[in-house]
Amino acid sequence: MFFESDECSRYMERRTIAVGLLLASLAVFGFATTAQPADVHEHRTGPSTDFPNASFAESHGFTVVSYENISERGRTIYRKTLENDGVYRVPLGEGAAEFEYVTDEELANTENVSTAIKQKSVVIERPANASLPPADEVRSNSTLETMSATTTRPPLSATAWVPLFASVGLGVLLVLASGYLWLTQ
Repeated sequence: MFFESDECSRYMERRTIAVGLLLASLAVFGFATTAQPADVHEHRTGPSTDFPNASFAESHGFTVVSYENISERGRTIYRKTLENDGVYRVPLGEGAAEFEYVTDEELANTENVSTAIKQKSVVIERPANASLPPADEVRSNSTLETMSATTTRPPLSATAWVPLFASVGLGVLLVLASGYLWLTQ
């Protein structure tokens, strides 16, 4: 008789722990829904091989800015974009005034694709003897480079997604542990 009561007590204890783990997993999954990473300002640059000169780019509706006329913050972003293989991201609010940060949603809702491209791009006129890194390995002889700026979600490979992935993994682990405790005696 004593043995049955002790066994029943352990059985109920395991079930209670299983229910507790299941409830904890719900809280973790709830956190995962709020752990979305914040949008970032993404900068992309590359040689402007489509434009023979700055006046041609301006005549086609692009904003052309001389490197010397860019703010210190804009130069830093431009240089870091060049150094990072043409892509550089910063948190919202840490961009540069020269770049109009268009959201992915605004681009998707734009009827005229060429207007959208012009809206998010700035053509930068590099100085002839600049010590700037090239935009890519196969750089043309052009002194013009296009810098596009958007506000977007970081890619899935970014560390900003770690809290979300960790919380989902922990939630799954808690569900599995709960199921194991519930089904085994």
